[in-house]
Amino acid sequence: LLPASRRLQTKIDSLRDKLKAYIQERVNNPEKYKEQRKNICLINMMLDHNEKADDSTKLTLDMMVGNCNLFLLAGFDTTASAFNSMMYYLAANPVLLSQLRENTKGVNLASATLDDLDQCHLLDKIVRETLRVNPPTAATMNRRLKKDIKLGQYKLRKGDIVAPILTTFLWDPEQFASGVDFDVDSITPSNKKN
Repeated sequence: LLPASRRLQTKIDSLRDKLKAYIQERVNNPEKYKEQRKNICLINMMLDHNEKADDSTKLTLDMMVGNCNLFLLAGFDTTASAFNSMMYYLAANPVLLSQLRENTKGVNLASATLDDLDQCHLLDKIVRETLRVNPPTAATMNRRLKKDIKLGQYKLRKGDIVAPILTTFLWDPEQFASGVDFDVDSITPSNKKN
């Protein structure tokens, strides 16, 4: 490894050790963190799981740290990817960008709340269409079937693992008339809940 890579790895190891120590502290001293356990967060959900799970399904400390790292990185990367895609579509469509400027004129973006942004219907349409045409991930998480099913001509058995491909639905012209093309009017009341 290069010296810079070694320094970065040392920092990563240090952060992982701190997270591990924090989770272990929460496990060892539940009373101390009683108020924090009322909050909804990933660490609390994993601790709740372990309280109810049998030994074969309990999460190890390393698994909990790994889950925290996965959610942190996945959340950052998918948000950045979606934002970059939206900026691309706006830059490629100056008319839409002008309409968005006009639609958000009354909103002070420096102090805007989620309620304020919810009133910007065009922004909502742009975000939804960006996520439809260019989702940050093309597949959903793998799923293990709990029962036998028939899907068209295919028979899938209990225990089979399936990985639904999200884009086959999102780009289907039967569901969204514009298919793979960006069109803020492609999401209609009839397909919005799909």
